[in-house]
Amino acid sequence: MKYLLELLSLLLAVPLFAAGALRIADASRAGVPALNALALRLALRNSVAVSIDKVTPNEAAARLAAGRADLIVLEHGNLPAERPRVCRLFAAEVLGLYVNAANGMPSVELRDLKLLLTSTRPNWRPFYPRKETDIHRYGLKERAAGYRLAESLLGAETLAQDIFAVGSTEQVMLLAGNDPEALGFGVLSSGMPAGVKVLEVNGVPPTRGNIASGKYLMCWRYYVLGGASLSQAAKIFLEEMKTASFAKELESSGFFPL
Repeated sequence: MKYLLELLSLLLAVPLFAAGALRIADASRAGVPALNALALRLALRNSVAVSIDKVTPNEAAARLAAGRADLIVLEHGNLPAERPRVCRLFAAEVLGLYVNAANGMPSVELRDLKLLLTSTRPNWRPFYPRKETDIHRYGLKERAAGYRLAESLLGAETLAQDIFAVGSTEQVMLLAGNDPEALGFGVLSSGMPAGVKVLEVNGVPPTRGNIASGKYLMCWRYYVLGGASLSQAAKIFLEEMKTASFAKELESSGFFPL
């Protein structure tokens, strides 16, 4: 999908091309909404005419190599073996697994997680022998930030039908804080209410360093890549991606800024 911000700028009587044009090929899994918000802001404030095309990873790489894109966005699994001069990790979609603070289970094994979220009425005992009660699972409704993140990371077509779905990760955490048998999942949050803790996966906690390095496995990491010669518009865009306002936009749409 192409975002014709030039047209919007014309309608608002903003002079175009004062800082040039910028072509971005976005090959991320489902798009990064914060990039669109940043493009709009630059179109209005800096007179940068930005177009964002949603393309395949191969098409994005081909456009960058041919000079038909100034910047491209790729997930970690699609990075080229030979990295261009600009290759910056900027965000991740991170699955957070929330349990009640009274739950003594510190970590879940990746091999067990798919079973925990796809089986019908699982019990704690096979996964944490000190508990012998049914697991109460809480997930996200359609259109909530992070909806279907668990499925995509686990390679599962659907999750169990008896998972109680709510409208946000904040609601998932509140339920976990009030239910000793809870296993909630949503996007990783930097702030958790009292009575809630986040599980490790394979003994690895979801810290910033572990997410950036890929040691924490339940995440999609996103990179922005650029060629050897950056236009002024591309330089402005990359600098804006370092700002607190861009980080806030990432967080509001369920992404973890890096």
